[in-house]
Amino acid sequence: MSSLHDALKEQVSENSFLQFGLGNGLFNLSQLARFLRSGLQARADRTISDSALIMALSRLGRDLQGKRRELERIELRNIQVSSNLAILTYEMSRSFRPLIAEIARELQNRGKFISFSQGLQEITLFIERDEVREVEQRLSVRPLTAHYTVAVIGARLDAAAIQTPGFFFTVFQQLYIQKINVLEISSTSSELLVYVNERDLRLAFDTLYNRFVRGAQLKA
Repeated sequence: MSSLHDALKEQVSENSFLQFGLGNGLFNLSQLARFLRSGLQARADRTISDSALIMALSRLGRDLQGKRRELERIELRNIQVSSNLAILTYEMSRSFRPLIAEIARELQNRGKFISFSQGLQEITLFIERDEVREVEQRLSVRPLTAHYTVAVIGARLDAAAIQTPGFFFTVFQQLYIQKINVLEISSTSSELLVYVNERDLRLAFDTLYNRFVRGAQLKA
């Protein structure tokens, strides 16, 4: 069993977002206490009251104030954008899979963009907008959801990004602050693709570029 102070200090030391928020007085401590309490009780192996946790957060916040606290440096490289895309999501079936593969092969042979993401029961297609009519006719079933004015922002990830806890939160937080809705995401070990409505493309690009390209260069 550890003390509340030790458990809280350990959790905050592992989370740059908590350090940043507490050090700059950005949090409502009552709400933060309710959010953290169950996790801290597991760490400390004891029952913790909201009032005790609020006091501990307040003390820790004072300790962090006056020190420059920033989220860990994260860099995105080679940001590129593409528009005139569409996203179609269908219910997946065993007979559906070969047809999707056939359509993908044909579009790729014609030099057209196509990508897809498969879940447990659904499959999502990312295609060029001028191919939508043909694809929908070939599949001959109504998509579960469809977006026809889509753009994508692609970027290479910093080598350490995936190993950084909260990395994706940090990226998407910047977009949510701007009230930009993320339609879909996909990633590999070194790339991130963020799909947004075309009307949000310019703001989304500028937001990510200023925070994770220009911002990283200024801190270097």
